[in-house]
Amino acid sequence: MKRMCFTKSEVEGEMYAMKEKISTNKILASTSLVFGILSLFSFVLYFYSANHAPYTYIDVIFLGPLFSFIGIVISIITRKSRKIYPALWISGIISCMLGYLDEITGEYFNNNVVFESNKSDGLEFLYDGKNSGNTWYPNKNTFLTMTFPELTRILGVRINFDTGYYSLGSLNVYADEGNGFISYGKLTRNANGTIYLKFKEPADIRALKFDGMLTTSGGTGPDIYEITFIK
Repeated sequence: MKRMCFTKSEVEGEMYAMKEKISTNKILASTSLVFGILSLFSFVLYFYSANHAPYTYIDVIFLGPLFSFIGIVISIITRKSRKIYPALWISGIISCMLGYLDEITGEYFNNNVVFESNKSDGLEFLYDGKNSGNTWYPNKNTFLTMTFPELTRILGVRINFDTGYYSLGSLNVYADEGNGFISYGKLTRNANGTIYLKFKEPADIRALKFDGMLTTSGGTGPDIYEITFIK
């Protein structure tokens, strides 16, 4: 039976190669955690900016899903490292998955809601399931009511709109909790593409009403693609 003999330099070389591999795996596992943290930070920065004028950093919302995706890909590539650095790998994948949580988590719907307005032209576009293409554009004195089939607990509303000159910038919000409409306040944003209107507390609502819908520059006729409710 032959004995395997190694020189000191060969052993040291093997040990160095193993250390290099372990170091590389640790760096890659750490990278997914970094991207997860960056994703969460971008959402925090977005929500802060969206609620504080002059709304400077709202565009970072697009970086959140991107950072999450990159982090998840790296986590998949380094999945073997979960046996060596389980806490680091798990922290990375969890933080990246959190980045994919929607702005409002819940069931999105608008198929059984009655939309009514004093400007009926194009009203059907608000619930056709399309976030591009045809739009409904309210005038200065336009109101919009959205009535549910029964008293419904609502978490918030998602509004998709045009990102150009006619981007939605502000509107007044009212809710009917069973005894007529009451003011829920005024929404003012400088965001492009999507607004998530989240209530401070889930509300049991019979209907919602919008008026005073203006563009980000204060003009009339913002182009709105779709309105969806979250419960």
